[in-house]
Amino acid sequence: MEQPSRVRITVQARLIEEAQPALARVTLTDESQIVLRNPTVTNGMIVGTTDAGPVVRFLLGDVQTTEVQELSALRTAALSGSIALVSTLFIVLLRGLSGSPGG
Repeated sequence: MEQPSRVRITVQARLIEEAQPALARVTLTDESQIVLRNPTVTNGMIVGTTDAGPVVRFLLGDVQTTEVQELSALRTAALSGSIALVSTLFIVLLRGLSGSPGG
């Protein structure tokens, strides 16, 4: 009566399918971990490649947890805006210190 494992399998598969991550760290039930590039869920397995290059497959039932790397568009935009603001302020400060009115 392993109902929790069915829930875990559903969660792991849904996470990969919905996030479509570039990278995922998979922890297996034996506590070993592997990082997969471009993981997908196919025929009850998580499939991806490793840094070494080969394709690896794990049965969803053997997966304990899955962590995915997602890009946040909001955080990326905020970081880009912050960099632009700091750069502009730096240029204005330099111009003010050099005494050049326009360049």
